[in-house]
Amino acid sequence: MRWFGPNDPVSFIAAATGTPAPTVKWQLNSGTGWSDISGATNNTYSFNAATAQNGNIYRAKYSNVCNDAFSNEASLTINAGPVITTHPSSNSATAGANVSFTAVATGTPTPSVQWEMSPNGSSAWNPIAGATNNTYSFLAPAGGSGDSYRAVFTNSCGNVVTNAGTLQVNNAPSITTQPTLSPVCPGGAVVLSAAATGTPTPAVQWQVSTNSGLSWTPVAGETNNTYSFNAASADNGKQYRALYSNAGGSTASSAVELQVNASPVITASPVNASDCEGELVSFSASAGGTPTPSVQWQVSTNNGTLWTSVSGATSTSYSLSAASGLSGNQYKAVFTNACGTSASAAASLTVQTPPVVTAMPSGTSATVGSVASFTAGASGLPVPTVQWQVNNGTGWSDINGATNTSYSVTTTSGDDGNTYQAVFTNTCGTVTAGPASLTLNTMPAIIADPVDQNVCVGTIAYFNAEASGSPVPSLQWQVSTNNGASWSIVPGATDATYSFTTANANNGNKYRAAFTNAAGSITSATATLTVNPLTMPTVSVAAIPAGSVCSGTPVNFTASPVNGGLLPSYQWVLNSNPVAGETNASYTLGAATDGDEVYVEMVSNASCVTPGIVTPAAPAVVTTTPTVSQPGAFTVSSSDVYMGQPSISYTVPSVSGVVYNWSYSGTGVTLIGSGNSITIDV
Repeated sequence: MRWFGPNDPVSFIAAATGTPAPTVKWQLNSGTGWSDISGATNNTYSFNAATAQNGNIYRAKYSNVCNDAFSNEASLTINAGPVITTHPSSNSATAGANVSFTAVATGTPTPSVQWEMSPNGSSAWNPIAGATNNTYSFLAPAGGSGDSYRAVFTNSCGNVVTNAGTLQVNNAPSITTQPTLSPVCPGGAVVLSAAATGTPTPAVQWQVSTNSGLSWTPVAGETNNTYSFNAASADNGKQYRALYSNAGGSTASSAVELQVNASPVITASPVNASDCEGELVSFSASAGGTPTPSVQWQVSTNNGTLWTSVSGATSTSYSLSAASGLSGNQYKAVFTNACGTSASAAASLTVQTPPVVTAMPSGTSATVGSVASFTAGASGLPVPTVQWQVNNGTGWSDINGATNTSYSVTTTSGDDGNTYQAVFTNTCGTVTAGPASLTLNTMPAIIADPVDQNVCVGTIAYFNAEASGSPVPSLQWQVSTNNGASWSIVPGATDATYSFTTANANNGNKYRAAFTNAAGSITSATATLTVNPLTMPTVSVAAIPAGSVCSGTPVNFTASPVNGGLLPSYQWVLNSNPVAGETNASYTLGAATDGDEVYVEMVSNASCVTPGIVTPAAPAVVTTTPTVSQPGAFTVSSSDVYMGQPSISYTVPSVSGVVYNWSYSGTGVTLIGSGNSITIDV
């Protein structure tokens, strides 16, 4: 057996003896039997070796006429340089774990193997001591990721180097970004993001848990760092996480729970309210929703056409004081959160008001046996009920069945003076309308007739009449100018006393009073008016002595009345001053003084005289005779004559209003002069 390399020259030599000399033919057995090699008829068979001839068996066949002889068989071995049949594959392992690289090469002779390592990032290769097997196993160093490994195969024909296999020292995934979630509304976009490092780069699989993390289910197709979807209400409360995996293991991110918010859903709407004015009214509403919705109360004053927010009303309960102007308003609560708005049903406010009397019952009168009716009215909300009551002097009591605004009663004699009232009641209070009195009517009855009147013309005549009756009867005076044959109304004469200033034409008229009430009419007896004409009283005064009197002489004055009546009264007046105590028909002036004026005031007590007080047409004036003195010595009155002087002049005081009459007796006397001076010649 010989070893050759491909294309090496190969020669096989054989020899044989025999007679005749044998011929030779080389034969080949390539595994399918022997066959002659064409042209190979020499003792030496030479050819260039080919790899495909490896293992062929060769022999020489010698033949002559006697027989065939075969040489020994010779095998041809074709040596070949190493040929890599298996390159090492890149491999991975966690640090400290066993890792292997394997390489296989053929070659003749069988090649030896030597593993080499090139550190990560280096171009140099270093033999690994003892690493001479097709498989190189070792514990993966923590820092060996990226190192390269190869095998060098060597035989007599040469050496060959495998491809390098890279060692990846696996690191389990480490989460660098945890997923987060914010609440979303149904239909809103949910975006989950996570990240992790690891060697090799970890794969990601999003998972979901519907039981608070007790178990996890992969989300089909969600193998990216970001997982997006639109939230549904059913997703609320689900938990999500990202599971990162590589050859080094698996690591899950923290779980996040998805809160799918819900639009507000009304769970309780306010209800209609009816409250009395001034009371506190409360409306309440509630709504579910995530997040918890805020609330704003709104009011409508036009039956829901327009709504206005109520300032500060942001609680689930809204309270206000009922006022009459708010009646009919509607209220609703509007709930709002991030997902929307929802309004409660509207509730109406009815502001109830206590009863207020709008119509008071009026007192009434009726005759016994007739029907008396009373009517009252009251407003209020709700409409008040009514109950009539009667007071017959012992207190108020309800009238059974009298529950309408009008009450009618058939009167009896015992009802006279009863009072009635209507009591109106609703939920907000009570008010009473009344009382109103019932008076039972009775016919007028005369209790005072007018009497005849005898008066002076121009004075006031008085007629008086009275009558009882219920109701109090009205009165109308009547007059007859034809002795009672016919009667006419005296306009405006409706009082119990009828008075007027008389005239002569009223003489002989008759008068009566007609009394009327609801029960009937009656007239009084008649009274006759006698009108007397007026007479004028006069008075004159006579003095005794009459005429002039000597100064200091008493003078008696006497009054003479005309139409003075039986007992006229007097008051004497001296010089315009009433004389105390002088009230008789005569008056004596004790010492007359010239020029005194005396008169009397008389009051006649006769009927129908005017004026009532009279005086004389002129006062009585006292005239006294002056005293004439002797010449140069005395003065005598104008009636005295001084005799015995042959010629003498006399002067007396000049008295206003005095007429001086000089006279003498005897003969032979001549009076010369006049007035208060005179010369006497004897």
